[in-house]
Amino acid sequence: MMAGVDRIIDPLTRDYVLVSATGDWETTRSARTSVYHAILAHRGKWAADSNFGSRLYELARAKNTFRMRAVIADMITEALQPLINDGSVSEPVVIVEREVGRIVVEATVTDLQTDEEIDLTSLLPFQV
Repeated sequence: MMAGVDRIIDPLTRDYVLVSATGDWETTRSARTSVYHAILAHRGKWAADSNFGSRLYELARAKNTFRMRAVIADMITEALQPLINDGSVSEPVVIVEREVGRIVVEATVTDLQTDEEIDLTSLLPFQV
């Protein structure tokens, strides 16, 4: 299923991107915007689908344990599952490393229509 034309979201500001010369929104045909919504939306709060979104916000006050590595990877995959199921994106590649005092997470997913690698790391709503 080919993604439609969506407005691009800047992963740092988490806002839509304007083309300064015209004042129009910058758009994309990739699944990037859908991926960002899946990671950033709180599961159960998306008006059109109560199963859409992630539960990553629940980890904001989580303890830094060995178990958290698997929980984080599972939550990222769970959030992206609808996009994986419809063939829009690949399974995510999630690297979770436990350091003293924090967990470092790097995550990417590939848009299967455009072969664009989408970095999820800056979207993750926590530093565990």
